[in-house]
Formats: sequence, C-alpha cells, structure tokens
Amino acid sequence: MTSENSPDRSWLPMSDHSSPDRPPFPVVGTMVALAGAVILTLGVAGWGSWREELASQHIIVSQEGRFFPGQPVDGPLSAFSQAEVVQTHLLEETDGTPFAHVSENDPHKILSIESTLTRTYLLSAVMGFVMSGVAVLGGATLTAIGVTSATRRSPNRDR
Repeated sequence: MTSENSPDRSWLPMSDHSSPDRPPFPVVGTMVALAGAVILTLGVAGWGSWREELASQHIIVSQEGRFFPGQPVDGPLSAFSQAEVVQTHLLEETDGTPFAHVSENDPHKILSIESTLTRTYLLSAVMGFVMSGVAVLGGATLTAIGVTSATRRSPNRDR
C-alpha cells in the first residue's frame, strides 16, 4: 500500500515491501563487491609480479637517471628513468638516428636493436604497473560501491 507522497515501487525486483529497512539490492551489491575484491586482488598481484620480475633482472638506474639514480629498477618510476637513459645513450651513439632509421650496414645496428629491446622491456613494465594501478583503483571503487549498495537501507515508505 502506498501513501500519496510515496510512489508504488512494487515492480522493482528483489523488493520486500513488508520490511522497508531491508537493502533494496543486496544480491547485486554483494556481487559487485565480490567482483571488485577480485579485481583489486588481481591488481595487487600484478603489481607484485612486475616488481619481482624487474628486481630479478638486477638493473640499477644510471646516475644520469631522472628518478632514483643508483637504485635498483623495481618500480614504474625507476623503470621509466632507466628507459630514458637507454634512449639518450642510443641517440648519442647513433648521432640522433632512431632505431627505425638505422641502416642494415650501420655498425650501430646491433646496439640499436639491443637498446630498443631493453627500452621496450622497461616501458612494458611501466605500462604493467599502470594497468595494475588502474585495476587496484577500479577494484577498490567497485568494492565500495557494492558494499554500499548491499548494506544501504531503504527509506521508510510509511513516513
């Protein structure tokens, strides 16, 4: 039964009209919270995996690096810093010629290939960290939304 000020919501799914304090969508909210928790966990695991992989390579940021000079490469900023150093040295050795423009007969071809592979590895790790961070943020947000939705109380319709 609805009052004049309260619209009829009997068509809403999972609505319990006998108990106005029951959360309106507890099942959906719980599912969203669980999905968020899984995504958050995967994001944390991804971050740890990238960190472990980089650390296992025993790369040290060059003293010329913008971030963390002399420190192990084990995070996104140190990986980015070392990738910049590799690029700077490559361009110095090839007189500013990027990898794609180094000819087959150029004596710097092997150096160019190795430098580009190293830089690609480091920048891939940076992107891995970024995506892991996005997963952590998105998972935490979904978890909060799901918990809020699952536990939110409906307004008392009799008032």
